[in-house]
Amino acid sequence: MVALLVSAVAWSQTVVVTRPGVNLRMGPSVKAGTLINSRTKQNIHPKQWERLPYLGQSGNFFKTRYLGYEVYISKDYSRLEGTSSGSSSYSGKTYVYVDGYHVRFRTGPSTSYPYLTTGKGGTLYAKQYSLLPYLGQSGDFYMVDYNGYTVYISRDYTHLVTR
Repeated sequence: MVALLVSAVAWSQTVVVTRPGVNLRMGPSVKAGTLINSRTKQNIHPKQWERLPYLGQSGNFFKTRYLGYEVYISKDYSRLEGTSSGSSSYSGKTYVYVDGYHVRFRTGPSTSYPYLTTGKGGTLYAKQYSLLPYLGQSGDFYMVDYNGYTVYISRDYTHLVTR
């Protein structure tokens, strides 16, 4: 049996879709049915970067609402954004999970800052699916620890996880 954790103070949080073509599930499992158009029999997908209401979470899924239906979206293809006014239910350490491929590290919190390079002048990319220690946030960038250096990485290709 899967327990659903719903926070009473989660109203100010949203689920951000981080990939195109993400299936919305009718239950918190990859085996659960998907939300489909009854006429075309095609899956209905939210747009990439669309913000959906956060209703809770269960396992590796966020519970949300889309087109009037309560549905679930994988945490692998979405991220939780916003703040909770109550006490946090997390007691672990927060990391930045890298979703994207060839995501650059920056020296500051915008694309106008230079990106990091290797000693030979090649671009230094964050390894896809890696976890980086979270140090904070500035605008659309997370501040992370990379080999003892404080660097920035875009929130567009990452999301926060707590372990």
